[in-house]
Amino acid sequence: MKKVILTVLSILALNTLSIALPAKKIFIRNDSIDPKLRSFKNDIFWKIVPWKDNSSLTVDGWGRYSVLSFNEKGFLRQKTLCEYPRERLDKFLYADCDTGFIYTTSSQMFHVYNADTNIKNSIIPVLSWKGYVSDLFPLDKNRLLVEFNMDEKAGYFIYEHSEKEFKRPEITDWRNFKLFEQFSEDKNKFIASEKTSDGKKRYFVYDWAKQKEEKHKFTDFLTAQNVSSADLSMKNRIGSILIKEDSGKHQEYIVFWDENFSEIKKINLKDYFKNPEDITISLRKISGDGKYGFLTISLYSSEYRQHIYYLAFVDFEKLKAGKEDSIKVVDLFAGDTDLFFMTGFVPSEKAGQVFIFADDKNKANAIYMKNIFEGCDIGAGISAEDDEDFEDIEQTGKPKAQEDDEYAFLYELLNQYAEDDEDYDEDEDFEDYEDEDL
Repeated sequence: MKKVILTVLSILALNTLSIALPAKKIFIRNDSIDPKLRSFKNDIFWKIVPWKDNSSLTVDGWGRYSVLSFNEKGFLRQKTLCEYPRERLDKFLYADCDTGFIYTTSSQMFHVYNADTNIKNSIIPVLSWKGYVSDLFPLDKNRLLVEFNMDEKAGYFIYEHSEKEFKRPEITDWRNFKLFEQFSEDKNKFIASEKTSDGKKRYFVYDWAKQKEEKHKFTDFLTAQNVSSADLSMKNRIGSILIKEDSGKHQEYIVFWDENFSEIKKINLKDYFKNPEDITISLRKISGDGKYGFLTISLYSSEYRQHIYYLAFVDFEKLKAGKEDSIKVVDLFAGDTDLFFMTGFVPSEKAGQVFIFADDKNKANAIYMKNIFEGCDIGAGISAEDDEDFEDIEQTGKPKAQEDDEYAFLYELLNQYAEDDEDYDEDEDFEDYEDEDL
């Protein structure tokens, strides 16, 4: 009985999505989602980022840089790019298509590989516990600008990747500002920020080649908006900014700008939802073509002291146009934020952008953006490199039953909001159960 009831609760969670119900009832029902789900038998990836030639880059189960791409039949293939670094990785995966640089980290060790020159090297740029190396910025196919952060200042030096031996320099050139976003069309130009005397941040463009600060419309906008932090895709002209409002609370916005930075637009995603004060919305990933974004929508449970995460997607073109169906909530997420590292978009000529994510058993699943936003029957799937290595997942259109009562408290919460759903009938779903059973 308990298992049956929890199954019904899970279905209610997906059908009503009450805590993330958009203001004009923009949400997905089970029968409108039918991605072709396949899975690898073993764990296959750790992080997914955009790469060259209609593909994405990942790290496979052996710790090697690998490429994910769809073949002509619509099946996902994984191909090893190089037998490196074969290490346990712990932070992020970075790839720059223009210069060919790829790197990730193990503690203070950076594993740097250039796919164009086939040169690889594992280095600890700065050996110090007083600060940390926050980023490596590729200036060309051989040079990386290393940023070392310590307190409110940063030191910079150039790393020559072609050198077989890395000589750790002594940092003498300290700056009071930090570089954090690199322009895609000019690798020597960065968006930088520095703290002002009133505790706010001032943003500006810094030309590394000229060692000169430049005034810019977009950075003036960031300063005027009192932006605390920003995660920007300069190539796609999309990003998320965190603004400290007069109330002292921070609010995340999606920001767009045109090629000349003459038109800048910011959008609060909470405007698309009911009861926005109860939820937190975060932009996690942007597809390589800049068309779609992966969102998480979370609600905190004070009783169980944990967040419940919902998986959602945004169509940026529709969002800029102000269309009601620009955001789609699709499922109850696993709740383990570590799994956010095992997600990303992979482009397909047949199916467009495909979102790949790992379930709680490290198996790969797919959600097709054309299926979500256009209602297309894609008919593609995921397979391992050898066809016999994949297995179908039965697509029932319903979420799996909870094995325990971890989310049982959702019943009261969902029931509270379900009254707003005209298609929901509580009596019909629960007529066979007595109150004491619940």
